Amino acid sequence: MQICTWTELAQRPALRADEIEALQLTLGPGSLSHPVGTPGRKLNGLIAVTAGSCTYAWDTADGPQTATLTAGGLIYLPRGAHYTLTLGAVPPVICRVSFRLYSGNEELLCAADPMPIAADGGAAVQRCVQMCGAVGADRSLRAMAQLFALLDEIGRMTAQAETNRTAPALAHIRAHIDANTSVQELARMCYLSEAQFFRLFRKAAGCSPIRYRNMLRVARAKELLADEELTVGAVASILGFESIYYFDRVFRQYTGESPGKYRGTRNR
Repeated sequence: MQICTWTELAQRPALRADEIEALQLTLGPGSLSHPVGTPGRKLNGLIAVTAGSCTYAWDTADGPQTATLTAGGLIYLPRGAHYTLTLGAVPPVICRVSFRLYSGNEELLCAADPMPIAADGGAAVQRCVQMCGAVGADRSLRAMAQLFALLDEIGRMTAQAETNRTAPALAHIRAHIDANTSVQELARMCYLSEAQFFRLFRKAAGCSPIRYRNMLRVARAKELLADEELTVGAVASILGFESIYYFDRVFRQYTGESPGKYRGTRNR
């Protein structure tokens, strides 16, 4: 899987969606929580609250995060994400669009962690749910068209929110995933203070710069491990990990197994 920010989606080749579901429902106790220890969310989700309120909570490498949504609020929940949901005093009514997204054969996520998008962006999801519910026999094609229109609208929302100010840092990390460029240096590339940079980077990528880089490194590591002539230590060195032990820890964090075990199971 690869992270692709909202503003980059339009440039992705052979973009397609699968397993699209669109519905409106009132949440009850225990609804839609995926705490750590469970398999995690099965599909990407765009969740818009149309009435009431709720609070999502999740853990990241940077500490616990929360987002409270009231009417009009919009959040993205990536596939595989773990989080808990607490209902407000008035049970929330939500519109939810779930999907998997691909560029060619590569699956895309729009952020590594749950990502609040806008306090007033829920109308876009509500329109998508209404349109998907209104189509007939050609539902799959119409649903995909509605989803792409929704993704395009969200891309424009995020661009208007100045997330493009971190574009130089995002491009640098993608081009130099073996470089341990500091947050201070990345912020300087974007002409931002470290605090401003960190806040806008999380808004653009849905995670911290270090987490973003590590996700790219693990994706590349999977490709390199297919080459039996490269030792695990060599792969760690190529990708810029400070030690084989840190590489092992990061790889396990994202895949659930060691690099050696991953190679053994995939190269049989």
